[in-house]
This record gives sequence, structure tokens and C-alpha cells, in this order.
Amino acid sequence: MRPKTVGAYASLQDDVTRNLVDVIKALIGKDESGGQIHNFTNYVYRWALEAISVVVLDKRLGCLTLDDLEPGSDAKLMIDGVLGFFDAFVKLEMSATALNISIIAKLCFFFYLLLDR
Repeated sequence: MRPKTVGAYASLQDDVTRNLVDVIKALIGKDESGGQIHNFTNYVYRWALEAISVVVLDKRLGCLTLDDLEPGSDAKLMIDGVLGFFDAFVKLEMSATALNISIIAKLCFFFYLLLDR
């Protein structure tokens, strides 16, 4: 992205990041949390998806909530699809042999993730 273009999205990215900070403060403030956030990585994934959607889709998806994402929601499907994609890609890339049946199965799963989502 060009430097001139970045300025147009700075305030939107700031809003998304402030929203994440508010969610983190609320989660830490809960009595049962003990000052820790259960599944913090999930909130980072939500923030990343929300920040990218502001730029690419030009709208907020509403991922940054205190509640868990619904299993069939678009945000949950996008996050699971990206995680599955990278998991399959690492397995495919780190395989020792080139013409192994397991590699072909991983490749098929890799393309399934690309085409199904």
C-alpha cells in the first residue's frame, strides 16, 4: 500500500485497535478472569480479521465482541479457513518426499480449503 493511501485508513485502524483494547480491558476486569484472558490468540485473530476487513471490504464485521463467535458465522468460518489453510500448507511444505500418497492427500485438502471457503 502506498504511503498516501495508508493515511486514509489510519483512523479506521485506530478505531478497530481501540475496540480491541476495550474488549481486553473488559475481559481482564471480569472477576473470574484473575487478570488473564482465556484464549487470547482468538481475540488477536478477530482483531486481524476486523482490521483487514476495514481495508479490503470497507466495512466492519463485528468480530470484536466479548462473546464467542457463533459456529456458523462468517467471521468464524473465515478464521477457521485461514487457520486450516496455514496448517495444511505447513504440512505440505515440510513433507520429505515429493510423490508420497500423504502429500497428495494434503494437497487435495489444501485445494479444498482454497476453493470451499
